[in-house]
Parts: sequence; C-alpha cells; structure tokens
Amino acid sequence: MMKMSTWLLVAVVVAVVAVAPRFATAVQQGDMYLLVRQWSPTFCEDKSCVKGQDPEMMTIHGLWPTGLTYEDGSPAYCTKEKFSTSALTDATIDRMNCAWPSATGTNEGFWAHEWEKHGTCAGFSSQEGYFNATLNANDRYDLNVAFAEAGITFSGSNDSPTTAEMEAAMEDAFGVGGQVVKCRENNLYEVMMCLDWETLEAFACDESFWNTCGAASDRVTFPEGSGDEAATCSVTTTVSSSGSSDASYPSTATDGGSSLAVTGAGVAVALLLLF
Repeated sequence: MMKMSTWLLVAVVVAVVAVAPRFATAVQQGDMYLLVRQWSPTFCEDKSCVKGQDPEMMTIHGLWPTGLTYEDGSPAYCTKEKFSTSALTDATIDRMNCAWPSATGTNEGFWAHEWEKHGTCAGFSSQEGYFNATLNANDRYDLNVAFAEAGITFSGSNDSPTTAEMEAAMEDAFGVGGQVVKCRENNLYEVMMCLDWETLEAFACDESFWNTCGAASDRVTFPEGSGDEAATCSVTTTVSSSGSSDASYPSTATDGGSSLAVTGAGVAVALLLLF
C-alpha cells in the first residue's frame, strides 16, 4: 500500500510539471520582451493612488521577459538581487522619474518591484542596463508622440478614438502592427509592444496576446487624472539604433527561485526524498 501511494504521488508531481508553463524554472533567458506602458488614471480607478500621481500620458509599467505566446508564460524573480538606486546613474534616475512614475507610492518602490520580478530575468548585465534599455525603447517607440501625430490628444473622456485608429497610429509611427491594446470597460489601461530579445526591435505580437478594447470600431476612452494638469517630460535623450544601451546578454541565472510553487529543482528534491 505504501509503495502504491508513493508511486501515485510521483505521478501527480510529474503531471503537474508536464502542464506547468515553460518558464516554471528560474531562467534568465527569454524569447522576447513585452514593453508595457499604462494610462495611470484607468489603473487608479480601483487602486489607492496618490493624488496627482496619475498623469494624463502614457508612462512605463515595465519591460517583461516572456515567451512568444501568452501560453508560454513568463519567468519571474529569477535572482535575489535587490534593487538599489546606487546602481543607477543620476541621468537614468532623472529619466525614470519622468517616464516611469508610480501612481500608488514612491517611484523607488515601483522600480524595485519591476526589477526584482522582471529585471532579474532580463538579459542585461546590470540594473543600469535594464532600466536604461527600457527607457530607450520607450523613447524609440513613443506612444505619446505616435498618438498625438494621429490626432489622438488624450483630452480626457472627450477624446474617443476607435481601437482600429489606435492600432493604425502605432503602425504608422513605428512601421509594425500587431501591438496589444488593453482596456477596462473601454477605458484605455495598457499598451503592450513585443520586442526582440536581442535587438529590442518591435514586431507583431502573437494573437494569443489579445486586445481587450472590443471590436475595431469600438471607441476607447481616456479617464482624466486627479492632477490639475497633465504631466510633461522634458528630458532629452539620445537613442541608439538598436534601442538598447547594454549589449551583454547572460544566458543563465545566478541565484534565486521561481514565482511558481513547482520547479524542476523542487521536483528533483521531492523525488529524492521519496526514494
């Protein structure tokens, strides 16, 4: 009876591993990045945000290593390296304060979360490399400029382009379509762009990263922020042709665990304990 129970337990563990996402183990090599920008006023509709910290502009949420399809999953918390502003240059911090603000607390707390969950799994040799590359990609694929050039002015709820018009604005500005527009009840929430792992070049996302703003003819609205005026960024940057300032792409993690409860290493330990 004991022997049968042991084999049943082994079978369950193996079955769980078989259906787990490909990134169940702590890896530091992905297939691509999602460059995620957010419309903070929508984010703040169900969050406790600080008054005036929800600017009426697209700001950075993060640069997330992920698989080529939604089903592939994403790695997270790949090492135990903690975020530190001492690892960043003053120029990078100035740019982050402008383009990567937190709506709910301190900027440093937001950046720490993004680094520790996503940056530790990215293909950069330093925190400076990760954050600077994200800023450069944000500048290179500037949504605020792209939408403004298409006549989408973010004038609160009065400006309501269709989903198709937003997608066309990005394709006209960046030369590539298939980017992902996310809404909450037709209020713009996020825009996700798929970027190549090594070059940070934009490409069409797989259809599994679906839009949530309705049909092409549905209108997308932009809730107003809580501040008196929309925030503006005046930091001038020089973006390289690749959009990245760090050419070092390590292929393995150094230390740390996984965001999932079941990992390859955990299974190995469990099997050793059983036998």
